[in-house]
This record gives sequence, C-alpha cells and structure tokens, in this order.
Amino acid sequence: MIPKVLNLCDNDSSGLLAKYLNEAVMRLLPKGKWRGTLARYKFCTAEACITLPRQIESVEAFAVCRDPGMIRSQWYEFMDYGPGQLKYDDCGPDMLVDRGLACAFDDIVTTGSKIRVYCDLAADVGKTILLQGWNSDANWVLTNTSADSCTAGTIRNGELVTLAMPYVETTTTWLKGGLAAVQKDTTCGPVRLYESPTSGAIRPLAIYEPDETLPEYRRYMIPGIATRAECCGTTDTTCEKKWVTVLGKLAFVPVSKDTDFLLLGNIPALKDMCMSIKKREDNLIQEAVVYEASAVRLLEEELSNYYGDGTVDPIRTINANVVSPAGVTSLL
Repeated sequence: MIPKVLNLCDNDSSGLLAKYLNEAVMRLLPKGKWRGTLARYKFCTAEACITLPRQIESVEAFAVCRDPGMIRSQWYEFMDYGPGQLKYDDCGPDMLVDRGLACAFDDIVTTGSKIRVYCDLAADVGKTILLQGWNSDANWVLTNTSADSCTAGTIRNGELVTLAMPYVETTTTWLKGGLAAVQKDTTCGPVRLYESPTSGAIRPLAIYEPDETLPEYRRYMIPGIATRAECCGTTDTTCEKKWVTVLGKLAFVPVSKDTDFLLLGNIPALKDMCMSIKKREDNLIQEAVVYEASAVRLLEEELSNYYGDGTVDPIRTINANVVSPAGVTSLL
C-alpha cells in the first residue's frame, strides 16, 4: 500500500510514513470540502464570543437557537457606511463576525489576576509552558533568565512556567485580555489554564491537548446574543438557555501514533499525494503535479459518490432580514 510506494517497510518505525501522510493531508485538505471534513458542533453560551475547538478550522454555516444567520469577515466592521464596531448587546439580525485567532477559549477578565496552570498527570511535572502577553501595568511580559546579566539571549519574551502538581501560579499579574500567545512542551496528558483573581473563584481559560505546542483557535463574535431571548423549549437545566450550532470545516491535526485517525480516509488519494510529495523532493515537478491532480480527482469522485444523485443542493442567499450598507435589501 502506501509504505510500498515510498520504499518503506510495512512496520516502518522511522516516523517517515507519518510525516508523508501528514503533509499529504495538509496539502489536500484546503482543496475541497471532502467526505468527512465537515462537522456539526453545538455551543451553549450567553457570551458574545465563541472560540472554536482545535479540530475546527472555520465556520461554513451557523444557527442561533434554530435560526440560521450570516457569517461576516473581519472587514465587515470597517466598511464605509457599514455598521461600525459591533458590541455584545447590539440588536440586529443573527450574524457571526470573524474575530481572528486566540490562544485560549476564554480571556482574562480581571486586571491583576494570575494564571494558574494544572497538569493532569505526574509524568508531566517538570515540563514547561511559556505564557506571553501583557502584565497588569500594560507592559509586555519580559523575564530575565540570568540573575546578574541582561545581555542578548538572557531576556525571555513571556513567563516560563514549570509544571507542578497540584498546580503552579505565575508570578506575573496579567492585564484584562492580556494573554496573547502560548508555547507548550509536548506532554503526556492535558494542561489546563485558569484565571486566578486576587479574590473570588478561579475561571477556566484553556485546556491544551498533549500534542499541542502552539495552541491557536478561531474566534467569532455574535452581536446581540446577550440581549436575545432564550431559545424555545429551554428549561431551567438547559445550558445557559441559548445555543449556537455551527457547521464547521475540520482543521488539520497531525497524526503521530498508530491509533490516531487520518482526516482523509481515501487510501488511493493519499497514495497519489504521497507520491507527489516524493516527486517534489526529487525535483520532478511535472510528475508531482500529475500525481497531485490524480489525488484531487479521486477525492472528487469519492465526494460525488458520497452525496449521490438524489441530493438537492440549496442556493446560498443573503438573509431577507439583512439590510445592505446602502439601505437596500438584497434580492439574491
């Protein structure tokens, strides 16, 4: 199968097979919405922003409660004669506005808080996580790694935290929304971040999977959800009484172990894409292009067979309740 075309053993232990497969999936994933690369995900929230889990790259469609809405790019709030800067309590039609990337699923909400870090397994004690951002004085966090020198190489961007059990807290006190980036060692178990204010309960900020080293997640804003009525059919036990359902395009997550799942399961397509990568490495670009085109064609055929001929595809239109910046309702 795939190891054979790469001149590898079936029980290859060098890690080369995983590297070829990871690159093959990474190259093929952006080329289409292939079979198995879309997923529904439900958020229970009353907050204006939602942060997608690691496994979702972007939102293709969404609904608040049961009502579909429109997705807007980061440019939407900067259009001439547009809506301007949107807030959590703005009224209006259901929209999902792209707010870029975040390193945690929630932000620090109280200036002066520390960050508390937990590791689930004792095997991770001694490993490190680097937290970068702004301190409570609105200065970028810098730490000196040498007690008697500030020469080049001794000043670190951020605070390096060594994992301990049951937890460890930063010496830095952080600005509201001040955590900007995280670099983490590969661990055996999850690593959890909490906001630890000077008074009051701790708040969860992030849960990092063992193989995450540079966590980065897509974030969207839903203007007006804070003032929106509860979803129909909710009860006192319903999570926050409001929910958001998204249809998301799955993100590339590399495999490293035999039990990991490949996002694309089409073996012939993966074989051709691995051959394309190998040809590129041998500087045989024309042959590489041919193999890549064959891989894409195989995925297109699989997708066509998966949907079948009986599926009626809807036409995407602008919501009739949405008014354009010029004040004219779109007819399409």
